[in-house]
Amino acid sequence: MVKEYFEINHVMDGLFKISQHLFNVKFVEIEDASVWQPDVRAFEVRQDEKVIGRFFLDLHPRANKYNHAACFTMIRGKATVKGYQIPTATLVCNFPQATADQPGLMYHSLGSASVETFFHEFGHVLHNMLTTSELYTYAGTGVARDFVEAPSQIFENWAWNYEALKMFAKHYKTGEILPKDLFDKMVAAKNVGSGIAAAYQIYYGMLDMTLHDKFDPNGKETTTDIVKRLQNEITPFQFVEGTHFHAAFGHLNGYAAGYYGYLWSEVYAADMFSVFEKNGIMDQKTGKRYRDIILAKGGTEDPLELVKQFLGREPNQDAFLRSLGL
Repeated sequence: MVKEYFEINHVMDGLFKISQHLFNVKFVEIEDASVWQPDVRAFEVRQDEKVIGRFFLDLHPRANKYNHAACFTMIRGKATVKGYQIPTATLVCNFPQATADQPGLMYHSLGSASVETFFHEFGHVLHNMLTTSELYTYAGTGVARDFVEAPSQIFENWAWNYEALKMFAKHYKTGEILPKDLFDKMVAAKNVGSGIAAAYQIYYGMLDMTLHDKFDPNGKETTTDIVKRLQNEITPFQFVEGTHFHAAFGHLNGYAAGYYGYLWSEVYAADMFSVFEKNGIMDQKTGKRYRDIILAKGGTEDPLELVKQFLGREPNQDAFLRSLGL
């Protein structure tokens, strides 16, 4: 029933409207763009008719395609003698595609083919597009690894706000706006198991950190022993003998003991969104401050100092705890 209110083109229209309004930019589709697949779309990001970024949307499944959802930086911004290098990024997802009988209908918050995921990954796109860093290394998502998820996690909140959803969540047959009572049920269900989910994020982060920092491959404790010990200490579910979760823990590769950053960043994302909640989730003045302080600067300054500057105070975990339903 919920999916019927989230046809993919309506979702994208809403996502674009929110982004363009908050950050004072325009997304203009590039006609006859050079793309690697017929259904890939390309867009320019313009401000005052000046092109400041480009992004591609590769949204639908196909054979042998990357099967998750991610934003891939292709060209980072940087200052050059010929002017600022235009950043370019690609959003690769596996969202439902329309068929002859039915349009592409999205889950709201279930799995990687959801509205929530679309907003999350587009937060990374915006981070890349709105950078002004002089140096390539610090442009866009070139930030401390334990902060890189904050600009994507904060954007998920618009997918959970009824005022935002009313802009695009409409029934694919009738055009009816998502009813408030159905939205209330979605919110009521949102935090079922939130404590377990948070505990598992702590477990995953501790496992990652332990394997990178304290594991002795020549010692008596095996990697499976570590999994068993940490799972039994941190989560409410005891380890099942004969299983080897870590053999399929893909984030162990490439994060360099940084997996904890997902939960760490979420605390800051929730705190920053509380400013929008206070001032209005479509408030352009707040959007400009967030763009100028957080998105534009990338990794040129300590992210904690940027967060303090945006908040106007020391960060805290109050908004994060509220987001868990506590």
